[in-house]
Amino acid sequence: MAERNSMRSIELVALELLHASEEPVGNHRLMIALQNEGIDIAEATAGRVLRRLVAQGYARTLGKRGRVLTAAGHMKLTALKR
Repeated sequence: MAERNSMRSIELVALELLHASEEPVGNHRLMIALQNEGIDIAEATAGRVLRRLVAQGYARTLGKRGRVLTAAGHMKLTALKR
């Protein structure tokens, strides 16, 4: 159960960062945002989180520039905030 809650927290932080960002988000930026929220993860793990969001359709990749939020991601973010 704790793992599920932490994954929800990680997803929420990632989606909020993607939503608030004016430019694509990369692994390092997500890692810093998560650490600022007290979630200690490695940069490689942040990359896996972003890849999972892309696989789920919540984000899309802009080449090597990073990821941006999709309409589905915005809907997911709204649902998580409720």
